[in-house]
Amino acid sequence: SGAGTTTQPRTVEESDIYKVVGNTLFVLNRYRGLQVLDISNLDAPQLIGRAPIYGYPRDMYVKDNKAYVIVSDYYSFWRDELAADDVATAPYYGSQLRIIDISNVTSPQVIGGINLEGDCTDSRIVGDVLYVVSQRYPWYNLPGSTDNEDSTNVLAISVGDSSNVAVVDTASFPRNGWEHHLSVTANTIYVAASGYRPVDINGWNYQPFSKITYVDISDPAGHIQVRGDIELEGRIPDRWAMDEYQGVLRVASGQSWGNGDVYLTTINVANPNQLTQLGRYTLHVDENLMSARFDGARGYLVSYRNIDPLFTFDLSNPASPVLLGELEMTGWLDFMVPMGDRMVALGHEDTTVNGQRQISLAVSLIDVGAGHDPVLLDRETVGEGWGWGPGERDDFAKVFRVLGEQGLILLPFQSWSRADYRY
Repeated sequence: SGAGTTTQPRTVEESDIYKVVGNTLFVLNRYRGLQVLDISNLDAPQLIGRAPIYGYPRDMYVKDNKAYVIVSDYYSFWRDELAADDVATAPYYGSQLRIIDISNVTSPQVIGGINLEGDCTDSRIVGDVLYVVSQRYPWYNLPGSTDNEDSTNVLAISVGDSSNVAVVDTASFPRNGWEHHLSVTANTIYVAASGYRPVDINGWNYQPFSKITYVDISDPAGHIQVRGDIELEGRIPDRWAMDEYQGVLRVASGQSWGNGDVYLTTINVANPNQLTQLGRYTLHVDENLMSARFDGARGYLVSYRNIDPLFTFDLSNPASPVLLGELEMTGWLDFMVPMGDRMVALGHEDTTVNGQRQISLAVSLIDVGAGHDPVLLDRETVGEGWGWGPGERDDFAKVFRVLGEQGLILLPFQSWSRADYRY
């Protein structure tokens, strides 16, 4: 850069399905579109504006009086209302990025957008670039096509100028039955692909393994460079099982089906072209990895069979992870939110009452302070019977919101009513 200039560090912005800006709440709803509510009086919120959204709204970003909404499962035979008059009508099936002007919150207006191939499932904004994960299936193409490529695509979309939004670059990763999860930093996307491989010469027995690829996104303009990769034992269940900290990628993995060992692996990523394993801790628990989370030099893993142990790790020396403590609980934890010496977690309670097994959503508060085993401070069940929240595992942070300053937890959910026998 030239003399006297400074470069602003790029930050990673997570997507939302609801966003508070001052006294205004923006809510993305599959059936009601983008809703705008005045929450200046929390006892009487008012709906003051709405913009229709067609398709399945996935993610939303609110910045500079604009709402950027990613929509999947969009199907239309009509000419886009934003197209020029001489553009012919044509069928389209895929995803879209829609740009909505919210400068007048009582009358939000769609002002732009672009089509995106495939089914968009995840996204982040880094600097002025929106990175979108799109699942591409061969049946999106015309009948009779010889295309059989099933892939995960990472699209880099320039959003610095809302009047000139465009796809800058794309990186494709063959899928063909594998699951993909992404962990994003300001300079890197880690793409984890989990699948199976034979462990004997006859090919009868298979074990899960994962390959993590380093995708360089350090270019502020959005150009993508695929660098090195590394293979690990076990399946990586979601994005929360990966975390980069001080040049080290920490990864939790386990079995896909049934029970077995659970692995905590540390990887040196100082050379993006040659990822190397630093250390590994194996939990010989004969259980299934249910969730994982990292917080600075601490790591938290949850496995489950009949009881739900929470394991805490000291990762201050990445080459030699140290098991600090263990907490056994009924039920299991699906998603953990570390908050210093406390942790709030979304999970399920699993108990037997009068000979009947009862499983229900539950929120737990856990003491994870140093110097002792974790302690379950409190647990509250949510709903009457089996319950769940909307979205996939990678979406947990969108739907399970912990508002520390307000002392509140926001959680949309559905559950089975044992009294009425309905959801």
